[in-house]
Amino acid sequence: MLYLMLKLRDRENGKRDLAAYLGSLRNADLFVVSGSGGFSDGTRAWNIAILNTIEDAIHRNIPVALFGQGMGPLTDADVLSRAKKVFPFVNLIALRGGRDGMALLESLGVDSSRVLTTGDEAIELAYEARPAELGQGLGINLRVATYSNVEPYMIERIKLILHEFAMFHSAP
Repeated sequence: MLYLMLKLRDRENGKRDLAAYLGSLRNADLFVVSGSGGFSDGTRAWNIAILNTIEDAIHRNIPVALFGQGMGPLTDADVLSRAKKVFPFVNLIALRGGRDGMALLESLGVDSSRVLTTGDEAIELAYEARPAELGQGLGINLRVATYSNVEPYMIERIKLILHEFAMFHSAP
């Protein structure tokens, strides 16, 4: 919160922006941080800012969920100290990779019942839990983000190819 206030102080409409932010937080039913690999040593300022915001939501009794999170490596003493005070009170942390992230969260006092693995390493878990007989469906995940360079025309082209394949093989 302090980081946000300092950042807005120099802006012309900072007070209005801060009031809108505080109003949104005050009226929120849930606070979600989605798809971030930010909890690592390369993003110190973001870590402090988001941990302050999460703590603010927790103090307001707003449930907090972190989805698609990459955790670590994280060795910054200040960030680890803040995370140790905040993360144990987060309602749900869904990791996109669980091995190192889970160890980090455990070291910060996060109860494992609040953590799920939903990303890359979840594929391994799903494979281990697969049924004896495979189904007939077709599924695909396509990462569309600014850094992935996936253009809309590419999506349409892939969509056509996949639909043709699925129809040919009578796959849902």
